[in-house]
Amino acid sequence: MKTLIILLFFYLGSITLSAQYYTKTASKNNFELSVKKIEQHYKDQDKGRGSGYKQFKRWEEFVQKHLDENGNRINSTAMSFAAYEKMQNSGERSNGYWVELGPNGWTNDPDPYPDTEQGGWNPGNGRVNEIAFHPTDTNIIYVGASGGGLWKTSDGGSSWTSLTDGMPNLAISGIAVSHTDPDVIYILTGDGDSWDLMSIGVLKTTDGGALWQQTGLTFGCDDLIVGTELKMDPSNSSVLIATTSDGIYKTINAGETWYRVEQGLFYDIEYNPANSDTIYASTNVAIFRSVDHGDSWQLNNNLTVYTNSEYRPRVELAVTPANSNKVYAILGDKYYYRGVFISSNRGTTWVRHYDDMDPNILGGNADGSSLNTQAHYDLAIEVSPVNENRIFVGGINIWKSLDSGDHWSITSHWRQDRDAYEYVHADIHELIYNGNTLYAGCDGGIFKTTSSGTIWTDISEGLGIMQPHKIGIINTNTNLVYMGTQDNGVNKYSGSTTVDHVRGADGFECIIMPSNSDTVFSSRQYGTIELSTDGGITFSVIIDGNSLKLFNNPLMLKPGNHDRLIYSQEDDLIVTWLDGTLDFWKDIIGPIDNKTRTFDISQSDNNLLIAASIGVSYHNEADSIWMTEVFFDKNNYEWSNITSNLPTESGIISDLAIDPSDNNHFVVSYSGYLAGKKVFETWNRGTHWHNK
Repeated sequence: MKTLIILLFFYLGSITLSAQYYTKTASKNNFELSVKKIEQHYKDQDKGRGSGYKQFKRWEEFVQKHLDENGNRINSTAMSFAAYEKMQNSGERSNGYWVELGPNGWTNDPDPYPDTEQGGWNPGNGRVNEIAFHPTDTNIIYVGASGGGLWKTSDGGSSWTSLTDGMPNLAISGIAVSHTDPDVIYILTGDGDSWDLMSIGVLKTTDGGALWQQTGLTFGCDDLIVGTELKMDPSNSSVLIATTSDGIYKTINAGETWYRVEQGLFYDIEYNPANSDTIYASTNVAIFRSVDHGDSWQLNNNLTVYTNSEYRPRVELAVTPANSNKVYAILGDKYYYRGVFISSNRGTTWVRHYDDMDPNILGGNADGSSLNTQAHYDLAIEVSPVNENRIFVGGINIWKSLDSGDHWSITSHWRQDRDAYEYVHADIHELIYNGNTLYAGCDGGIFKTTSSGTIWTDISEGLGIMQPHKIGIINTNTNLVYMGTQDNGVNKYSGSTTVDHVRGADGFECIIMPSNSDTVFSSRQYGTIELSTDGGITFSVIIDGNSLKLFNNPLMLKPGNHDRLIYSQEDDLIVTWLDGTLDFWKDIIGPIDNKTRTFDISQSDNNLLIAASIGVSYHNEADSIWMTEVFFDKNNYEWSNITSNLPTESGIISDLAIDPSDNNHFVVSYSGYLAGKKVFETWNRGTHWHNK
């Protein structure tokens, strides 16, 4: 699927709840209570890069729009897939009449210079979770996106084609291509790194991706399970093993039936290169081994002595044909890289390769001085197929060791403007060799090196997997769009499928000045607002972000003369001049301390404003709509609650609008899964509401 939605991240491991909370036995959990506990955990902690807070806020932004009528989580992927199958069975068109405009490539011109706020710093096409290869043709590569399904190249990455167009938005966590019939491909669904898009199980194609069908491993709407890895037995293409948050599953009949062979959250799985009887699997703090083709499993190495379970640890594995007796594991947690563990006897005994003076190879700093990591979200390890001592590790950046993990050097950095380093987009989710070429899957796409990390090449062009948060348009030029995206910043579309990357971070609301398209406002997480007056070439910060604002903070230009910006901060609406100078603030009287989710201003009467205030379900508060008819009267704080007669159990308010031609006509939309209660309108400013 080429058109993508916001992807966010959830984490429960750092509070008293464990990752097992997501299994079938706990498939119903209250979203607001979960958010409250996580926010409490972060209350007095660092929320910067590597802390995991940004990934949590992404998760929150996505999941809050996919709840049932009681505020509980459901498997939205399974809901969408069931609707897709119903349409397919009825012969209905499943992908509408949309035409893809892109982007499927990027430029970053002019080169970014942070001291002048010129250009962006983290360009990319979107997140790649998984990479797999054709068994005999090195030019055929498959990638699985965190949202956007499965893609294929037949020319080594010069062009890409989606194999899951028309299907619901799928996160791919495992790909297995048959080594006896390459037209047979399996994909494991559900995002085990972000925990937003849940799994519907394993899908299978027997014709190279033209048609897909579900296998015997199928998860439904009440199953809050994610996939993490999928591997095929190298000696028997009918045998596959999948690791999930619900345990390890195995099939011996090409996916027809599956049975669970081990319970619990598992992240990674590797077959011994010389003997498929022996298989290794990892959890967040331990390594397991099977010596009977995966039918039974024994704890092989418990690493809890090196980390606290509340630090969100994770273990990833690697093996190499250069020495089939060796097994490699990397352990990372919230605060630090905890070492590479190597067994030279197929997992019987282990040696830790680590020095207290080692750099933090999982952090964001090029010198290894970072004080935290994102191991819970991005962690990968790979070993050269011809040199058992050459190890690559991916966290935020990619590092290399030539002596089995005793010493490390950085091979790529997450900022493109760091000219001293090769650029690979931040957050490495996959490292995998195919022959002598090493591939990396990251939040910006797929990169490769044929020089052991000396030079990295981006081969993502053609992948339509970018994840937009918001777009800004202008009526006078349909080919001009600014787009805020997840982890790939703000991008400028000018009619080509290749966009210009103009700002970094997570991009959100963008506004083009109607009277002058060279004047552009962009925003990023927590409400930082930037201004460009030269068509997106240079930007300057006019409003700083802070914790009092939403992760995706609403922003609007005053209609009419367009001389002021309005944005929210807690229960206040702030009005500033275009240079960021404060004009006035106005408290929304009523829902004290509740943040404003969205708002709209009348095009013909700027004093008429409606705003949606965020409710808190564990206090039995629903989202509410408030109206003022004197907004720009700085001394008048008159507000009216116009939420009566609305189905407040429908979920959160996703958007609202005032009819540009009728100030009595409002429309409000609700997210969630309550049939028949989605869009409502009023023709008398909220006195009565009608179901659309």
